[in-house]
Amino acid sequence: MKLLKSTLSYSNIVDNHKLILLIGYLGLFITIFQMCYFHDHTMWDSFFFGQGNDHFMDFFNHVAYCEVPEKVYFQSYHACFPAFSYLFFYFINRLLPSGAVTMFHANDTTGYAYVVYLVYVVIFIVLFSYEVMFFLKDYKPSFSLIIEIQLLLSYSFVAGVFERGNICLIVLVSLVLAVYLKQKESTFFKELALLLIAFSTGLKVYPAIFALIYLTEHRYKEVLRLSFYIVVINLLPFAFFGGTTGLIQFFLNQMQLHTSYASSFSLFYTLNDLICLFGFSEAVSKVSSSLILGILLFLTIVGIFKAKDTYLKFILLVSIMVLFPLWSGLYTIAYFAIPLLIYLRDEKCLTPINIFMDVLFGLIFTSINFYLPFVNVNGINIVCIGAVYILYFLSLILAFKNVSYDMIEENY
Repeated sequence: MKLLKSTLSYSNIVDNHKLILLIGYLGLFITIFQMCYFHDHTMWDSFFFGQGNDHFMDFFNHVAYCEVPEKVYFQSYHACFPAFSYLFFYFINRLLPSGAVTMFHANDTTGYAYVVYLVYVVIFIVLFSYEVMFFLKDYKPSFSLIIEIQLLLSYSFVAGVFERGNICLIVLVSLVLAVYLKQKESTFFKELALLLIAFSTGLKVYPAIFALIYLTEHRYKEVLRLSFYIVVINLLPFAFFGGTTGLIQFFLNQMQLHTSYASSFSLFYTLNDLICLFGFSEAVSKVSSSLILGILLFLTIVGIFKAKDTYLKFILLVSIMVLFPLWSGLYTIAYFAIPLLIYLRDEKCLTPINIFMDVLFGLIFTSINFYLPFVNVNGINIVCIGAVYILYFLSLILAFKNVSYDMIEENY
């Protein structure tokens, strides 16, 4: 009884960020209980995109697009990844027997394709687990293992990264390693970090925003080399995927995608919906939303430069990648694992803001599902999304108040 009492004591829970684990695993257990209790397809349908009938299609559709390499960008406007990423998908396409993957028909995907996908996911989960251990080397190995399991079983990973099969898994692993290596004294590791960021932009364009971190540290020569790597990695592969015509079609696909689909949690559409609630017309709402979005983007970039705490910089950086695009999939929330690992590595003191941050990270990386009241709106988990929004705006405020944890600790 004494052991249980000490384990559940306030100081033990909030110390060493155990509150993140408590909230995360509580949400997971609630979700598992609901699935076992209701024991029908409704829970699963609400959990996954397309009610589970479009499984892993961010992986298999792009493999199918590569059947004829020079026509990749003319198969569908959903062929919207940079050409470098299609080198990977073309390799998978050639690895599988012809017809193993059928575009837009998930149920026709063969068992061979699922085995390849499973191996791909396992490889990058193992790499990610090592990265978590590198970042959290000051913690007990058991803590690193438990936090990693929590991340992998959270809503954004299970219903986003894994179910969609999006290549963001490779991007996440690459960026986490780049962030770890960029502060090393070795010239080789610093250059490798630049190459990893450039590699990530070849899979998804938006990691190019990581150049801002180097600018905040006045590492201008590295920014120039990073820019060169990004240009080379993003342009050269188009030689295999349609050349100049393919490059033009890539931009056309991007434009069509962002005008045809709306991310349910993007800042633009959230602002647009809020303004419409006050009775303004759609035209006025769109103009106002665009203006506010531009102001917020400017403030966020300035906040990255002003913030003293590294993890705050990365929260704002990742927020640009997740909240600002017009179309941003649920899987992008997994990128908040980057500032989480930095936060756990750097912030070990017990402060009121630390406790609140623990709560927010716990809510972002849990899997609490839709049967609870007020948890879901239009298929999006508002517990997770709400925590992301609060984390973003809180970090923006802290950056502009120029608050460092050293200052807070002195007053606490």
